[in-house]
Amino acid sequence: MLKYKPDSTELTGDLATSWDASPDGLSYTFKLRQDVDWQKGFGHFTANDVKGSFDRLKAPETKSPFAGSVSMLKEVQVVDDYTVKFILSEPYAAFPHLLTNYRAGPIVNVKAVQQFGKDYDWNPVGTGPYQFESGVPKQEAIITANDRYFGGPPPIKRVVTRTIPDMNAQVVGLESGQYDMLYVAAEQVQP
Repeated sequence: MLKYKPDSTELTGDLATSWDASPDGLSYTFKLRQDVDWQKGFGHFTANDVKGSFDRLKAPETKSPFAGSVSMLKEVQVVDDYTVKFILSEPYAAFPHLLTNYRAGPIVNVKAVQQFGKDYDWNPVGTGPYQFESGVPKQEAIITANDRYFGGPPPIKRVVTRTIPDMNAQVVGLESGQYDMLYVAAEQVQP
């Protein structure tokens, strides 16, 4: 819902346009963008999606790894289609920071989660600049530009990521032009 301004820790809107906290620090009210569509024809983004996402995140059966980070979140209320209110059980001044860059989990399209069920992981529906096209676990994932992204279509139209376990094959692929870049985990780097 929020993001950091470049090279800063200052918050700015993303899916939210503005927000304020109650004087007692127990509630945060967010005004949402009104020009956001879900990818793959899943409709318009609203406060119901935010509430549904956090209800899902906190549900024990979801077993979300993000649930603990929002333990102070008591409930989410829909004020209207483009206003959502977070009620906390105790004041937590850093709460808005939890709503940045997937720190508390992504905002999901509840209809898509219900439609795909346990297969949602491989059929994600978001609002961002790229959308998931296809993937094979531990092999490859392809994302394509979301030309309806509220921030404008991204300049790179298609990204293919591949898992190549052999470091030598990675280097050969980079040198031959098969790959444009490598991401190497720190434990793979040899002194």
